[in-house]
Amino acid sequence: MKRASQKTQSKDTNVKRSKFADARHIQIESPALKNGAVDVKRFVESRSFEISALQDAMHRSKHSSAQRAFQALPRCLRRRAASHNIKRIPKALRDRAYYEMQLSSSATTPVTPSKQRLKRFIKRLHRKLARHANSPKVTNSGQLRTEHSTEDTRIPTLPAVKLVNGKFAGRQLRKIWLPTHLWTAKRAHMINAWGYAIPESPTEKSYRPTHRAAFCLNAIAFDMSYQPLFAITGPLSVLRETFGECFTTGLPSAYTKTYRSFNSYVKNSQTNELLCPCLLQWHDPSEDCKSKVPTRNNGSAVQLVIRVHASAFLDVWNHLSSIAVLDDQIAMHDWRLQLASFDILGPDANVILHDIFSDVQSSEKTTWDSISKLPTTSLPFGASIGFDAPLVIHETNLGQQGNEKEKDNKENKSHEIQNKDFGSLWDKHEIPSFNVFNHVQKKKEAVLNVKKELVPVYFTHQSIWNGVTVIVPWEAAKFFWQKLMFRKGVRFGGLKNLHQIAFEKRMPFFPVDYPDTKSGQAYEVRRKQCNEEYWRRRPPAKRVNFENFGKNFSEIGDPFSCDWKCFHDGSDSNIVDRTAQSFNRVEVRMVQRGALHDRARIYCIDKDQIDMWKKLIYDKKITAEAAEYPACPEVDALCGFVTTANFNLTVGRPSGIATMKSGVLNGESQGYCLVRNVGCSIPRLAQWKILV
Repeated sequence: MKRASQKTQSKDTNVKRSKFADARHIQIESPALKNGAVDVKRFVESRSFEISALQDAMHRSKHSSAQRAFQALPRCLRRRAASHNIKRIPKALRDRAYYEMQLSSSATTPVTPSKQRLKRFIKRLHRKLARHANSPKVTNSGQLRTEHSTEDTRIPTLPAVKLVNGKFAGRQLRKIWLPTHLWTAKRAHMINAWGYAIPESPTEKSYRPTHRAAFCLNAIAFDMSYQPLFAITGPLSVLRETFGECFTTGLPSAYTKTYRSFNSYVKNSQTNELLCPCLLQWHDPSEDCKSKVPTRNNGSAVQLVIRVHASAFLDVWNHLSSIAVLDDQIAMHDWRLQLASFDILGPDANVILHDIFSDVQSSEKTTWDSISKLPTTSLPFGASIGFDAPLVIHETNLGQQGNEKEKDNKENKSHEIQNKDFGSLWDKHEIPSFNVFNHVQKKKEAVLNVKKELVPVYFTHQSIWNGVTVIVPWEAAKFFWQKLMFRKGVRFGGLKNLHQIAFEKRMPFFPVDYPDTKSGQAYEVRRKQCNEEYWRRRPPAKRVNFENFGKNFSEIGDPFSCDWKCFHDGSDSNIVDRTAQSFNRVEVRMVQRGALHDRARIYCIDKDQIDMWKKLIYDKKITAEAAEYPACPEVDALCGFVTTANFNLTVGRPSGIATMKSGVLNGESQGYCLVRNVGCSIPRLAQWKILV
């Protein structure tokens, strides 16, 4: 289509400006003066004329540049059919939208539902439900392959999926839907990973909004129900002695005397192989729950509640069950499909949760109310609390509730935080007891009625993420999620957004940045397949020729992945074992201008080369196009790969998380290296720093 000329564009602009100017013009009359005297009658008529002109100008200005109801919505609430279908507009604006559609100046007529169409829809729905009721139901969910189980359910078998009823039951036979699936599937890109249907990222742009919600203002929520929850039951001394070597931090006695959770890594106690990160919490079950545990000496039993990553759940379960099966005082409990967990990250996460659970009806009400005005960063380290609260969904606009309360909280927040020791509330020198973990072990036949009964809730602070973790029964998860999403300033995120937050916090993200684990290697295989498939779909003239690019340069190793086989020394040992012994995770930041991408190659340089590069960059200020720019080092200088890279909004420059050979670090905590992106022959100077 031919582009409009500059003359036509300026004409349209002038017409629009003149339209607004005419609409805002207010007519006036000359003063009612005659020979120095005021004519009262004319003065009153002049003022009346000017008041009428002012009102007319206000009316014309309002309607000349006014927004329709659907145009005034934020981007996340806009819908394609909102201009003619009021059902696509929030209820608070439907009356205004219906009035605008009925105006004579509007060419759009509102869509009104037909009663006959509604009756036909109800009949079709009844017939469809009747067909589902008569269809044979699946009664066997299948089982995961585990290495150890007992007949007395001390070590139970693991169901593969969660059996559900309804029209979507057939879609959940090979994967598990999260309790928020019907909500997130309409608003996010979904992927199937580790046996779950997981949201990957919202459909709208979310990179910078995620950074703002997690670091600057408000909060962002994640449904983490795909991370399995299970518990180990036994006497305290037996658990600490038996499973202490299975965690990198051990099982410190300090956490058995306080209401706090802690983070660690699960490892193989025999080979020291890292399995996955985990969240640990001690729990003292009720007497009724202790009596149901099929173990010896169950009267003095306590529980260690563990949350691990879904990709390594089977490895963790098999390793821990191989130890537990040898002692009849130890039992294991699988709570994967009975408890749902959520992570709410951001500075206002604590205030938002207090707005949701404002009516706590248990003995912990005083402790819960004492931290109601604290920002997330001011919460005590690992503080955990369990309480019972109603969780009812109202039909009114929940986003407008509690706005005045939030303003008062922010105004009085600084006055109440000072001179108050909140940490002493959690140091009670006893093992805590949480009702939500007792509830899941009672095995009630009746389903929890969320609208009428109190819901048990577990709340804990995670300082490394600057957020909190909430655990509720699976039946109450969707009600909690809906109530959370209606709160002002709360976003939702997926795997990519959680990966972004970890990247900006300089934290390795599991399993992407853990090539020394089986889960990390399995993820690298999947990423290689996706990258190679994307490359093959492109036309040959539009894709990079990795065998010959730049100045007769060919890519090192597999261009679609971090090829750790480049460091293969010819031995028959496992790659995982060698990687765990000889590699370290580091942060890489660019020194000179240039982007940094995943799978970038890292080269080591000596001190003389570092001085030469600094002189070229800072003194001569040469660019990559200059003839003096150094060439890429040889293959022998390769010392690592970048597993995660992007533009870091926290530091304002490109950075990445990488894995480098320990031999080239020489025991130092930071240094310089050269980084080259895949498909590019230009190396760039970067600085690395070991991640603790």
